[in-house]
This record gives sequence, C-alpha cells and structure tokens, in this order.
Amino acid sequence: MEKLKRFLLSKSGMGIFSLTAAATAAIVCFLIGYSIQIIIKSAVLAFLLSLSSAIDIKTREIDNAFPFSVFFLSFSFVSLSDVPFILTGALLGLLVTLIPALSKNESVGGADIKMCMALGAFLGPVKVALSIIIAITAALIYGKVRKVKSIPLIPFLFLGVLPTLFIP
Repeated sequence: MEKLKRFLLSKSGMGIFSLTAAATAAIVCFLIGYSIQIIIKSAVLAFLLSLSSAIDIKTREIDNAFPFSVFFLSFSFVSLSDVPFILTGALLGLLVTLIPALSKNESVGGADIKMCMALGAFLGPVKVALSIIIAITAALIYGKVRKVKSIPLIPFLFLGVLPTLFIP
C-alpha cells in the first residue's frame, strides 16, 4: 500500500492518475449522452481536480493556477444568460467556505476557499452545495477514523464533485 501511495504521489503517478480521471469522466459523460462541450469541460475539470488533489496531499498547498483554471473553465461554452447562474454558484462556494475560514481554528485554507468558489462557478449553486456537503462529510469521517486533526480538503472536494458531474 505504501508503494502505491509513493507512486501516485510521484510526478508520473500524478499524471497517470489525472489522465485516467479525465478519461473516465469523459467516458461517463459520453455514455450519459452529454454534449461534446460538457464532455470536454468535465474531463478538464476531472484532470485539474485530480492533479490538484495529489499535490494537496503531497504538499498541503496548491498553486493558484488550479482554482483560477476551473473558474475560467466554467465560462467556456456558455451564453451570456448563464453568467448570473455561474456567479451565484461562485458566491455560494465562496461563502460556504469563507465562514469557517474566518473562525480561529483555521479549518479551511485559502486554496480550499478559492477552489470552492471556482467549483461553485463551474457547477452552480445546487451542485456545489451538494458537492461540499459530500466533501465535508467524507473529510470528517476520514478524520475521525484516521484520528487526524488536519487533512487536505481538495481530495475530498474532488470526491464530492464527481457524483454531481453526472447529475443532469
């Protein structure tokens, strides 16, 4: 198990894992019958989230390029009428994570806040709320079972986003 973890956190392992996640997302979206635009956006999102998850596990920080890429990706293949929906999702993602971050316990980091805002823009208000609920629940369970006080949140956000990608 330790060997697998070491491999997945290596540069080649992260690349293979991220490409596999992107391909899987594209295939599932194709099988569901989504448009080519949604297939492309979902595959790129899965790639970015899986890569940032591996980096977050390894270093406990991610580059701003990841959440900003997700944020700008949310504006691709959309019409002007979609912008209020995108901005509402971004605001919800921001507020849901900013409130705990302002508390003294430092439970949510800056990268987590930016990623949740970007995911809100990508998914919209309902799906980002569902994603964050899944992510926080999984993170809390993991923390209790493993008896750890601090865990990287981005991998759990990835876990929370995956099922919502496939909800029409």
